Amino acid sequence: MAAIDRPNEAAPRPNLSARQVNVLLAAAAVSSACGLAIELLLGTLASYLVGNQALSYGIAVGGFLAAMGLGSYLSQFVARRDRGTNDNAAQLLRRLVQVELTIAPLSGLLPLGLFVLFALDRSLWPGLVSVTVILGTLAGLEVPLLTRIIERDRGLKDSLARILALDYIGALFGSIAFPVLLLPLFGMFPTAALLGSLPALMVFAIGRAFPSMRPWGWWGLAIAAALWAIAPMTIEIGNALERALDRPPVAAASEFQFARRMPEFERASGEAGEMGVGSTGGTERVEQSGGAIGLR
Repeated sequence: MAAIDRPNEAAPRPNLSARQVNVLLAAAAVSSACGLAIELLLGTLASYLVGNQALSYGIAVGGFLAAMGLGSYLSQFVARRDRGTNDNAAQLLRRLVQVELTIAPLSGLLPLGLFVLFALDRSLWPGLVSVTVILGTLAGLEVPLLTRIIERDRGLKDSLARILALDYIGALFGSIAFPVLLLPLFGMFPTAALLGSLPALMVFAIGRAFPSMRPWGWWGLAIAAALWAIAPMTIEIGNALERALDRPPVAAASEFQFARRMPEFERASGEAGEMGVGSTGGTERVEQSGGAIGLR
């Protein structure tokens, strides 16, 4: 019996408090909500710029999920077990905090960087793939790291059940909050900055719950405040970039779809100008649609 108990004595559990566990579970929900919202944001932005909605969402959502799988695989190399000992809980928590602090500014600024890339040379797909791979890989690290931290205290079965439950609930909230609340209220690029601030705020909460992480918590608060300060400026930057384009994004596609809805006799009779069907009218409609998604 003593031989069975000896390994547990060599690697005692860290005895996380209820508050610490709840903060880590909240981090799982927030990371899932932000990840799914960012997927939808990237798909919306790409479809606005190039007009191919199916391909845009396919790359944004499918690429993000595939990259999350890559991140989950790579998580096994973070704070690896050495010489038969358990993972170092403090090191795992530190790596989790560093991942969150990396995701925060990238989520807030990379969507605007995609628009800059499109405005410079109309090249979007390589940038979209790169952004989804970067953000997806980082997001894929979060759940495995959280599971390994909580599993040391609560056991694998309990930690997996609770983390995955909150992960799926967070995904549902993010999928609804983005189109219903965030996008209509704040617009495209301010929403990206707001979403980026949430992981940083979770780092601040982790710093409050874990005294050893308190210096990292202040970094999280500083990054969140910086993203809040940048959010209003992203509207003007987006508008300036849009005005710099030769033609509004997907203008030709919008004009084509609008023309298809017009009766033949109206287009043939020359009354299109009075009805606002000409190229200028089509451009105005596209500009209005841009304002509706936050490029105002």
